[in-house]
Amino acid sequence: HPKRSEAFLQASLAGWQYALTHVEETIQLILQLPGVKERGITADHLRYEASQVQPLIQQNLIELGHVNIGRWQRMAKAYYALGIIKHENSNEQLRPIENFLFTPNQQNQRWLDTLIVLAISVGLISVLVLLWNRQLRLVVKKRTLELENEVLNHRNTSNSLQESEATLNTVIKNIPFDLMVYDTEGRCVLQNQTSIDTWGNLFDRDHGDMKVSKGIVQHWHDNFQRSIAGKTIHEEVGYDIKGKSYTFANTNAPIFDEQQLRGAISIHIDITEQKQSQEFLEREIEFSELTMDSLPGIFFLFSQEGEFLRWNKNLEERTGYRMNEIAKAHPLDFFSHDDSSMMERTINRVFEMGQAQIEMDVLNKEGGKNPYFLTGVKINIYGKSCLVGSGIDISERRNAERAMRNSEKRFRG
Repeated sequence: HPKRSEAFLQASLAGWQYALTHVEETIQLILQLPGVKERGITADHLRYEASQVQPLIQQNLIELGHVNIGRWQRMAKAYYALGIIKHENSNEQLRPIENFLFTPNQQNQRWLDTLIVLAISVGLISVLVLLWNRQLRLVVKKRTLELENEVLNHRNTSNSLQESEATLNTVIKNIPFDLMVYDTEGRCVLQNQTSIDTWGNLFDRDHGDMKVSKGIVQHWHDNFQRSIAGKTIHEEVGYDIKGKSYTFANTNAPIFDEQQLRGAISIHIDITEQKQSQEFLEREIEFSELTMDSLPGIFFLFSQEGEFLRWNKNLEERTGYRMNEIAKAHPLDFFSHDDSSMMERTINRVFEMGQAQIEMDVLNKEGGKNPYFLTGVKINIYGKSCLVGSGIDISERRNAERAMRNSEKRFRG
């Protein structure tokens, strides 16, 4: 009865389709069937079964009620091989499985099989495409992250370079001396503000185009030529700028980058005030030495430890000691052993009381001695306590006193 079978088939498929699309209603109908609740079956159990059945049916890929003949054929062969299916005649082959299954429309079945194969093929291709797209997205994402990191690193490096350049420019701008940098052609490529204030704006000019005194520019050019030849020059030179004389300490040196010559740097430090102060100090020292040497007696300056710091030429001439000998000597070396104790007490009194004076014989290098009236005053110099003193040769006074005593002695005798 093919029509009855087809009707039964269509009714069963309609029932399944309705159950799959009306899950809750179907669950309630099942629960009303005899013996269902008695077996402990609940609505949650049925909902769970429905949630598991739908993925197994795969209605979006396989038509509901479809039967794969090849699968039934493989199952029959497996049962036959296991002895589950037996024939009276062992040589008899399995009958075609098609006669066992109801197929109302063979043509539709073949089309359905073809569509299933195509669907599976398309599904596999889709899966492959999805996997390839996923892999491609992973590669693109990885490369994108790498590019983002490279951009970030480049940005950080760029920011660091900008900060370093800004710091360097600030340092160059505020250094208190002239700085100029030249390329290998002698063109000024960097000049700080101090140099601009002194010489004017020389940027992007060579020596022949600088509005500076010809003599000064020629001197700069000569030093530049020596610098790019690999030499470093240190010098003190005087310049006349706007009617005033200045003294500069100049340094000119080549600039190398990995042993390749890039140009030259020129630094001019204005030392006019230092030079004037030095010359003034030298004149003061010379005046002091002339003053000390013009004193009628001896002059000396020594520390509390007994180190001679200054003395005049009279001390050298009267004692016969040379300059290097006095520098190594101790003040007590100029007095006899008998007088050294008293002289030591007198020196200590100067450092304790501030001043002292005494008449004492001063020894010379040959062993002779002359009487001196010695005075000493405590001063603080070079950051330490010192004694500055002088001595007047009183030999003539001693001789006059001796002559007077002899004359009185003869007169009374």
